[in-house]
Amino acid sequence: MERVTCDQWNKRVTVTSTVAPERLLKRLQKIKKLSTFWPQQQQQQSVNAQIANQAQILQQLQHQQQLQHQQQLQHQQQLQQQQQLQQQQQLQQQAGIIAQNNNNNRNQVKFQQSQQNQQQNQQNQMGLQNQNQTQTPNGF
Repeated sequence: MERVTCDQWNKRVTVTSTVAPERLLKRLQKIKKLSTFWPQQQQQQSVNAQIANQAQILQQLQHQQQLQHQQQLQHQQQLQQQQQLQQQQQLQQQAGIIAQNNNNNRNQVKFQQSQQNQQQNQQNQMGLQNQNQTQTPNGF
């Protein structure tokens, strides 16, 4: 025998040797009659199941992370779209205000021109009346 390892918790003894396992088991059964091989396959299967379970959990976590990332991207895109809409609305409002100001300015210019025209017409009429009065004789 090369090495003997005892596991008190699981009540197992591991023996490493160059002797064939069946022959070694017969020798151990002479000392302790209930000695048997402990199933390595079951332990390996449970380890494999744990590994598969952990791999599945990891895949689920990665999938959740991807979904969260996609949701964050969608949220950012929605925010950008909302900002763009707000900017467009502000620009449209500003354009409307500018157009209204231009209309008001045009109307003011037209009003001022019409007032100047009225004043000129009044001055012209007064000038004509003055001319008419100077041309007509007083006796008639």
